[in-house]
Amino acid sequence: MDKNLRITPKQTAIALVVFVLVAWVATCQWRASEERRRDEEIATAEGLAQVVSSTFAGRTDLKVSNVSGTIDVTSVNHGTIFNSKMKATLPYSVDYFVDLSGLGADDARYDPQTKTLMVRIPDVRVAEPHIDLTKGKVGDAEGFWVSRRASANLVNRTLKLTREKAAQNARKPEYLDRAKQEARERIAALLDLPLKTTRYDDVKVVVRFASDEDADDPSYLDLSRPYNEVIAEAERRRAVEGSR
Repeated sequence: MDKNLRITPKQTAIALVVFVLVAWVATCQWRASEERRRDEEIATAEGLAQVVSSTFAGRTDLKVSNVSGTIDVTSVNHGTIFNSKMKATLPYSVDYFVDLSGLGADDARYDPQTKTLMVRIPDVRVAEPHIDLTKGKVGDAEGFWVSRRASANLVNRTLKLTREKAAQNARKPEYLDRAKQEARERIAALLDLPLKTTRYDDVKVVVRFASDEDADDPSYLDLSRPYNEVIAEAERRRAVEGSR
């Protein structure tokens, strides 16, 4: 019975050959699968990079939000002898912009695991307030004696005070947060249409600001690769294959 269980050198050699062949086939299949995966990743990176570049090409400032209202101010002119003052209620409007002129493929990353396109954009810029003096209510200059120069100074001071208060109001956290959220939505929508008209209709767009992307998601840099890195790898591979 012991003789029947004994493994001969020939059987050992055959088993070893079979093991090597199975390992070799498995390795070839893994390499082929990995090669296909890398080819798909490169093709996706090149395609999405083209979509991003063409979407932002030629664009400059994009208006993303606006805040408006009215401000009550009282300006005072200190004269040599007499002081004068003026009360006014003036409407204002402040726009928020994002500069898209420098955006390109280098500002985008793609996470193939979650099929997420992440785009980094500049911070929101708050424009200079617009004051509509014609639609406001400006009271008469008050004082014992108001010269033309004093009256002009009061108007200028009124406009200056209104602009300063409007600018302060526009930079309140609630308005800046709203402008940033609307910027994310507007820019994601710009990319959504060209993605849906191509084979990347299942790609989700996430827009982040340069100042807070790391704070929002520390894994941002770990989960994705920049396009230029993936495309540079593709160019190196093509150069090696061309030299063979």
